[in-house]
Amino acid sequence: MHDCCQGIYFALPPSYHASELTLNLPCEDSLWQAASPTEWFMGLQAASPYGSIQSRLIGISISDSLAALEESRLLPVPRPLNPFAYFILIHSILRRLFFVCSEGRKVLTTENCQPEEIIPEIQQLQFALHCWFQSYLVAPETLDASLLGDEPLFIHNGL
Repeated sequence: MHDCCQGIYFALPPSYHASELTLNLPCEDSLWQAASPTEWFMGLQAASPYGSIQSRLIGISISDSLAALEESRLLPVPRPLNPFAYFILIHSILRRLFFVCSEGRKVLTTENCQPEEIIPEIQQLQFALHCWFQSYLVAPETLDASLLGDEPLFIHNGL
């Protein structure tokens, strides 16, 4: 997250290339906030909108999630993610968008490059933003928070 924010807020290049990271998105809050191993195990055994026990244990790859969002098609069934996972994904997409735009600006001003060379990547990121938003709107905890009318925590509010 720190590397993403540096690129967005300070226009600094990323410290890590996306291909260097092989991290998974965080698990659901009920598992993360379990007070004991027994509570964690019972939470894992309970039915969950976040998938099977195995997928919840292993997690969803950040790079796979971003690749699915960037495909030039609508997501047939959005992956069920928790609010913090959406927060991470939107920052990853925005970081890449800022990087592409800043690098594209440098290339266009120094090398007589044509805009057509960077436009496809920007369009791909626009599509990722659209797919992220559509997926966010149907997320399990997004609907609950909107019904309650409470303001979510900062790290749970991808918008």
